[in-house]
Amino acid sequence: MKILGLITARGGSKGIPWKNIVDLGGKPLIAWTIEASLKSDLIDRTIVTTDSGEIAEISKKYGADVPFMRPPELALDESSSYDAIFHALDWLKENEKIEYDIICLLQPTSPFRDYLQINDAIEKFLKNEKALSSISICEALINPYKMVTINELGYINKLESVNSKIDRRQDLPRVYQFNGAIYLMRTNDLQSYKHFITEKTIYYLMNRESSIDIDEPMDLEIARFLLERKRIRNTI
Repeated sequence: MKILGLITARGGSKGIPWKNIVDLGGKPLIAWTIEASLKSDLIDRTIVTTDSGEIAEISKKYGADVPFMRPPELALDESSSYDAIFHALDWLKENEKIEYDIICLLQPTSPFRDYLQINDAIEKFLKNEKALSSISICEALINPYKMVTINELGYINKLESVNSKIDRRQDLPRVYQFNGAIYLMRTNDLQSYKHFITEKTIYYLMNRESSIDIDEPMDLEIARFLLERKRIRNTI
């Protein structure tokens, strides 16, 4: 089984300018994901798809392949990761005559997902013969049973879909959220479904610290705080 580690990293970003190469712990954010992918002995090749020449050069510096540049029209705010994925698969097939059996999508905004978790997720996916895909998740930071909406009169309403009279936190059902760290799927199934979520999608559970997703400036500050805490602990 040939497995492609694909890292999607467009140049534009609204929340944090040039987010994918912002400094985190002395190296660009994307470097954390590149290094994790390269350390995985189950991923055969690590490719970065980007529209940015600067991101491309930084990615090469840290060991990733950048065999092509993503077309600008596939790197807009409204563009999806699937646009980049299918472009990459088509380019590799047409230009290098290479087809991969499994794609492992690794978003560069998940710096604390490591190679051991990547390996573990891949192994669990391969062992489950009925699974069509696997997506990493973590326990939700905010339970939807505690969420509300505000109606047109300015009054609070509970969400209709999860309306519950449960008040104690301990009694609430556990809920989970996608953390954006690891997506796995056989490429032929992805071509058919055009989406990682199917009726037979399994999960890979990760802890909250590993699940940090850098999207807003506060996320970056939290990540830097955790790194500093880890450094202090290692020096005591």
